[in-house]
Amino acid sequence: MEDLQQELSNVDISMVIPVYNAGGHIDNTVKTVLENFKALNLSFELILVDDGSLDNTWDSLKKIKEQYPNLVIIRLTRNFGQHNATICGFNYVTGNYVITMDDDLEDDPSLVIELYNKIHKGEYDLVYGMNDKKKKSVTRRLLTAVYKKLTKLEGIDKGKGSSYRIMTRNLAVNIQKSSNQFLFIDEICLWYTKNIEYIHYNSQCSKVKSRYRKKNLFGLAGNVIMFSSTLPLRLVTVIGFSMVFINFILGIYYVIRKFIHDVPPGYTSILISVLFGTGLILMALGIIGEYVGKMLKLLNNAPVYEIREKQ
Repeated sequence: MEDLQQELSNVDISMVIPVYNAGGHIDNTVKTVLENFKALNLSFELILVDDGSLDNTWDSLKKIKEQYPNLVIIRLTRNFGQHNATICGFNYVTGNYVITMDDDLEDDPSLVIELYNKIHKGEYDLVYGMNDKKKKSVTRRLLTAVYKKLTKLEGIDKGKGSSYRIMTRNLAVNIQKSSNQFLFIDEICLWYTKNIEYIHYNSQCSKVKSRYRKKNLFGLAGNVIMFSSTLPLRLVTVIGFSMVFINFILGIYYVIRKFIHDVPPGYTSILISVLFGTGLILMALGIIGEYVGKMLKLLNNAPVYEIREKQ
């Protein structure tokens, strides 16, 4: 695996775009991105990583490479996920700043100059481009809202950000070094810096339909919450204390009821206690099992990504 060079480069900006099942539109994405870069008085490079696409994406990338020889195209052996593919691209950047963007033009490439000026002139390590007009389905909006609410319990900066971002080369180096099987770039960024800025803009989104399935979103959110936070353990603690408190109140109620109303002994209080206790134990064991399973993958050194071909 190639290590990133930390010294200053002659290239101003490197852009990494993870690509998945984008054979029908990736040529338009590349053309639009290059047109916006050429309007700048900056040197740049473009790196595209095919994340195990199932369509003709790789053939399209090879044709684009023939037209623009300076492009770097990489093909992974299978679908490792958007963040893993982005980390793969980080290993080949040479620019002083690194931009990441999706392949579907949902984000405005013309914002590149504003992102660059913000991070270049300010004391920021990371600047996000936040498209306030980005359209999402009802399910996706609900999942996003729940995820952000949960992550806020871990810290005020959690749950922010987007895939459209510019960062210093040094931050990209640290992200690459810290990558593991359950990586989430925005989470890793918070390990290294609090110097983060956000640029909000309004841009009509691409009509390209998202190729990420809902189960992938659930999986990503689950990995982030389980692997990079103590939220599940805190949840078990809160529920545990709540059950103890509820059982205590129920116990007092049944004791008072027995003495005042002389109610014959029954099974209600025992049943409630057993159900609450058993449910709590099973939930706690399930969460612990998830942690053990993820630790097992780490101990087995499961690969973050594997490259099949690079041009």
